Amino acid sequence: MDEILNRKEIISVFDGIGIKFMWSELDKISQKGEMGYFLHACKIPPSGKADVGGKHIKTASTGYNSEDGKVTVNLTMTYEGSDRWYNMTSNNVGKAIAITMDDIVYSAPQVNGPINGGNIEIDAGFSTDTDEAEKLVCRLNK
Repeated sequence: MDEILNRKEIISVFDGIGIKFMWSELDKISQKGEMGYFLHACKIPPSGKADVGGKHIKTASTGYNSEDGKVTVNLTMTYEGSDRWYNMTSNNVGKAIAITMDDIVYSAPQVNGPINGGNIEIDAGFSTDTDEAEKLVCRLNK
């Protein structure tokens, strides 16, 4: 599939606008439990690097949303990470923010509003089984 994305005529459409296509990890893609990959068009900052990176995360852990009981990933950010996350979420309300490592999208939750204070709860549609959330926590704590 990458052959299509790497064709000159496709690259020329997105050249210069800071879009990079990234695949998700293998994931459920249907209610029937079928497995596959999602393709994400990720806007890359002018610096070429993510606004918030692993060095901005103090800790990551799993938890539960107190309102609906769904599994969440909870982050505690560094002071700088908290400021950067607030700016990024303020500029992306109603949009998804891709959580990526090595050009793989592990989660892409929608921003419901600016997040300030350095404590973040990601409810990315994790099932009641904590396996998926635990995998993301392990990656974020590396």
